[in-house]
Amino acid sequence: MRIDQTGLYGNVQDKRYEYWVVESDHIKIMVSWISWGVPQDQIEKWKEQMMLSGTSS
Repeated sequence: MRIDQTGLYGNVQDKRYEYWVVESDHIKIMVSWISWGVPQDQIEKWKEQMMLSGTSS
């Protein structure tokens, strides 16, 4: 999986959504993740929280 900018990514291999913060090409931090197996309303709530708490591009 290629991480280019801060934001939400779908990790197909691990079956989860991840929120990454990218400081530079060399500093990429996975801040949070949530499994695809949880109820959809919890996934949507998590996505909303990540977008509000971060600096997604």
